[in-house]
Amino acid sequence: MELVEHQDNQGVGAAIVTGYKRAVELGIEVTAVMAGDGQMDPKDLPSIVEPIASGNADYTKGNRLFQGDAWSMIPHHRYLGNSFLSLLTKIASGYWHVADSQAGYTAASLRVLKKLNLNKIYKSYGMPNDILIRLNQNDFRVRTFI
Repeated sequence: MELVEHQDNQGVGAAIVTGYKRAVELGIEVTAVMAGDGQMDPKDLPSIVEPIASGNADYTKGNRLFQGDAWSMIPHHRYLGNSFLSLLTKIASGYWHVADSQAGYTAASLRVLKKLNLNKIYKSYGMPNDILIRLNQNDFRVRTFI
């Protein structure tokens, strides 16, 4: 295990990009991200990694919005804001099947991480939306799971 950290808080997007860059340096074939907010289940890791490991997807993304307890699990203002942002991201990215664009449970192939210009990724709250748009621009296959 290796800890990679920033001296100053640069936001969640910057933290993920730093991890992605390190994964590229190490040649890691599938890199998974699980947000630390307790809204994702570590038991779902195989479901998010498998489509990439098997070659059926380039990027996978979780979906908290369709879980039965999502309304009680996610603060209501964030749930509603997330739903609105997800709709706008569907329009901008073309990935109409991605219901929860803000979900912090993702996995990316090494090919994705090498192709995207990680230095240009938005480093703040909109980072997941930016990634989806960039994935579509490069014709990457995105899958979701609940």
